[in-house]
Amino acid sequence: MIKLLFKNKKIFILIILIFVVIKFVIYGVILMPYIDNVDANNKIESNIANNISFSIEKVKLVRVVDGDTIIVVYNSKNERVRLVEINCEESVEEAGDRVTEKGKQASEFTSKILENVEYVYLTKDKSDRDKYGRLLRLVWLEKPIDVFDEEELKNKCLNAILLINGYAKVVKYDDDSYVEIFKKLEKQNK
Repeated sequence: MIKLLFKNKKIFILIILIFVVIKFVIYGVILMPYIDNVDANNKIESNIANNISFSIEKVKLVRVVDGDTIIVVYNSKNERVRLVEINCEESVEEAGDRVTEKGKQASEFTSKILENVEYVYLTKDKSDRDKYGRLLRLVWLEKPIDVFDEEELKNKCLNAILLINGYAKVVKYDDDSYVEIFKKLEKQNK
């Protein structure tokens, strides 16, 4: 039988292709939802809530710009990161007369939280960048296990921490996943 398979190349190739397809189906469909994968670029695949895959990226923190914007090293270059789904009042000189005391306090609060932090973790919601070219991300102080777990958000997610402490307000854009959770956290502060 084996000699017959080797004599008929078409059957042999077909059998090999079937085994390859089966391998990818078993690995991709059955095993991948339960595997946390870390690649060479520090991207961690987290398959938590509803089997949705969220990429968690470990990045080096460069500095705080204001309450809701930081600069990190992303893909080997400095990038501005805008904390998604929240907004702090303005605190930087470019904002001119829109600068407020509450905005300055938010900036100081963010700076204090990130004072001794070398690395943060970023998760993308649905939008990648805003109209100014900034990355739109949730910023995590520690690697999350479940990106939708309310306790993890309250304790590890800078966006949520700013809301809970009254330095930010929820902002809804087109397709944000965390708005309802963040609204709940914002109400807990009041």
